Amino acid sequence: MANNQGGKTVLVVGGAGFLGSNIVRMILAKCDSTEVSSIRMFDVSDAELELESNPLSRIVVERVVGDVRDSDAVTRACRDVDVVIHAASIVDFGDKDSDFVRAVNVDGTRTIVDACLATGVTCLVYTSTEDVVITRTPLVDAVETDIYPPESHLIYGSYGVTKQRAEKIVLRANGDNLVTCALRPVVLFGEGDPFNVTNALGVAFRKIVVPVQAENQFSSCYVRNAAWAHVCAFRAALARPEAIGGEAFFVTDDTPTCPYFDFLKPFADGLGYRYAPFKLPGSFLFGLVWLFERLAWIVKTPPMFRSGPMYGAMTTYTFSRQKAEEDLRYWPLYDFQESVRLSLPYYKRVLNA
Repeated sequence: MANNQGGKTVLVVGGAGFLGSNIVRMILAKCDSTEVSSIRMFDVSDAELELESNPLSRIVVERVVGDVRDSDAVTRACRDVDVVIHAASIVDFGDKDSDFVRAVNVDGTRTIVDACLATGVTCLVYTSTEDVVITRTPLVDAVETDIYPPESHLIYGSYGVTKQRAEKIVLRANGDNLVTCALRPVVLFGEGDPFNVTNALGVAFRKIVVPVQAENQFSSCYVRNAAWAHVCAFRAALARPEAIGGEAFFVTDDTPTCPYFDFLKPFADGLGYRYAPFKLPGSFLFGLVWLFERLAWIVKTPPMFRSGPMYGAMTTYTFSRQKAEEDLRYWPLYDFQESVRLSLPYYKRVLNA
């Protein structure tokens, strides 16, 4: 059974990943050993991580290599654990095998829930995503009480579908013996980002960015703020299980909601990229991507760009974090200017490489 006295043991599943590693760092920075005595990082990767912690915290960090599809490994990892943060998933925009995505995102989540129940874990915080509700219909200040859209309407294919299924599994597991909740961060950026700003600037030719004409409102969140939301979530779930259990929460910060290339501009400026003096019409670019996607399907090769993410980047999706503020007592730690400043060294390193 889990420890109910003194500092808790927290298992971070996906602890070597983009968000997971930042969650580990946030626990080390914001908790001490009276609250969290140890962190167990569970991940398929055994890559070394730079972990800066409060030298007075005395929190023990343990690395465990394992796969969420391995029920025995997951059960062993959950033993003597109080809190599980499940931040491991396969992000897929249509370029990965759907059976593999389902096995990790859905079956792996079910395995974690079963292991939590079998080993006496007190709290399970699941990292979901805004994509569980993203369709071709714009969203403005969306709230968590909105019903799930049909799976066939989700624009991110197997990713949105599998994350929606996994979120339902976690929330339905909430009960007397296990408190569960799900966080839905919007698109993340920051240290460790393998997709967002990294990909957008990585395709720039000779450091010249050609912006796309769009008037939509695009939501992004700094990864350290999203990591902080996970700390707030497990604290709230342990303190007020009746209010938190079985609930989902959108996670945003104070990053401006704006067209995507307006969001990207401070990163481009800070890294010495230049914006072209013209903008590509969004409809033209979307049509071009759609055409190349169809041609790639005909010749049976993965397309370089996909229409789903392109459509998502050109449509308004904004979310209210009022519920997270009221119930989780989450407020962002970093404003946008500081988020950019802290992120730039990472982007400089990976883009130069």
